[in-house]
Amino acid sequence: MPDASALRPALAFALTRLSPVWEVPAGAHPRTVTLHQLLGREALRGAIELHIHSMMTDLEWLLDTCPAIEEVPRVCLVHGSEDVKLTPRSRHPRYLLFDPPRETFGSYHSKMVIVRKRDELAVHVVTANFIFADWNNKTNGVWSGHFPVRHSSEATVQASSSTAPTATKPTRETHGANEEHIGADLYRYYQALQALGSSPPTSFRLSSGRAPTAADAAGWSRLRFDWILHYDFRSAHTARIVASVPGRSAGRHKANDLEKWGHMRVRALLAKHPLPPKFDDAPLVMQFSSLSSVGTDDKWLRELVASFCGDGRCPLRIVFPTEDQVRDSLEGWPAGASIPCTDENACKLSNAIRQYGGGTALAQMCKWDGGDGVVGGASGRERAMPHIKTFARFCDSDRSLAWVVLTSSNLSQAAWGKLEKGGQQLYIKSYEVGVITFSSDLSCYLVASPRSADEARQLGSGSAPTVIAPLPYSLPPVPYTSRDRPWATGAHLASAAPDKWRQQPLVSGQFCGASFYGAGATGALLVTRAARSKRRREAAAQPTRAAGSR
Repeated sequence: MPDASALRPALAFALTRLSPVWEVPAGAHPRTVTLHQLLGREALRGAIELHIHSMMTDLEWLLDTCPAIEEVPRVCLVHGSEDVKLTPRSRHPRYLLFDPPRETFGSYHSKMVIVRKRDELAVHVVTANFIFADWNNKTNGVWSGHFPVRHSSEATVQASSSTAPTATKPTRETHGANEEHIGADLYRYYQALQALGSSPPTSFRLSSGRAPTAADAAGWSRLRFDWILHYDFRSAHTARIVASVPGRSAGRHKANDLEKWGHMRVRALLAKHPLPPKFDDAPLVMQFSSLSSVGTDDKWLRELVASFCGDGRCPLRIVFPTEDQVRDSLEGWPAGASIPCTDENACKLSNAIRQYGGGTALAQMCKWDGGDGVVGGASGRERAMPHIKTFARFCDSDRSLAWVVLTSSNLSQAAWGKLEKGGQQLYIKSYEVGVITFSSDLSCYLVASPRSADEARQLGSGSAPTVIAPLPYSLPPVPYTSRDRPWATGAHLASAAPDKWRQQPLVSGQFCGASFYGAGATGALLVTRAARSKRRREAAAQPTRAAGSR
């Protein structure tokens, strides 16, 4: 087995690339990936199994966009929407659908791609659903790791590559189910997923709202994952999975399970990675794209901050788009359909921030600015509304990061969990997956995107490798002004001005832009309109150019 230091670099953190039709400047596209880089022909060459996790999946669009998926012998789709169904095109034994049961107001919100090959395992934790708009019109993030097979396990991997839908149990030869590495984290997530699917609590329901049947429960035996631990995850020693799953006891986790999931998982991991002194008073950034209730006071907010920062009240910066930013975005008002937030929940957050700060600026709402340091900067990324979710602690002086979390979890009790009974149990309603990357062991220098080529060269000149987290907002973030209002849906939108596409936010009392699937998906139609507008501008400019050449 090769020395760990000889393993090739395996980690990458990038943003998703926007559709070229939006004509966003190149500055908006540093360190970006496309869906084809994850699921295209080259990425799937030699794949023997593919797992796709997503709340929403437009399966026909996905197969049209990435036809190489149809050549993979076994495709497992773990989803969270009743709209996800096998179509005639995908009614092949190679396709397996799994609908994890959950309780009311919970969701299967995890987003992840796993590509299994005989010699390598690719793990991509993403924030985008597998629908058109998320991969073309919005800002999302991707964390990727590529892990070689364990040499002592190659024969086992070869033997277990059959596509027959029979469950296999891990053995001692698979190594590491109790080890501390990202592969073991992933394995435990699959264990919990299968356990809840095969033996769900009686109150849990599927995405359609019906109770799971015995046949539904039996179907989870087809989800095989023993092969995860046949791969070598040593190259990811600075990263760990941070996941959430509902507890088996009415959503509650207790005793030995208390620190395995949700924000208590973050708390346990950070306790093992003490921060350098420069981060003692470092601000915490919470950036998300959906806001549910944080409660009637700041109790839960303080609980969450305690997991990220310890018991003290560290400076808190909450990055969330304003109403004007949604209206002026690439998609206009329909972008707000993917940023769920009601007036009531926005007011509760404002109240929690005031209580947390005690009348000071300790906690602040901040704008989504694309990372330029000013709203309306050159990158243009500000106009691509966020579907990404990131949490980080940063040093004001050099923008270095103590750690960063890229996750499917929004600012939500259902996602991160809520402590009960004096901290003896954690109540989680939803399934989530994220990755936390550390710098505190000094094996890497973690930093936000460099502002210039010179800064990038300086970052790469140190003895420790530099890991760049391309956060799509400035550090420090830009605070709201007194005129800014956080994006939220409510009756006040009835009098709002139309966006650049002449769309009103409310149509017959309902918010616009709620279509996500098929050729009629709002995001796809807007790209078509943008392409037509671009062609008209180019055609109008041609006579002018021709006249100027005479």
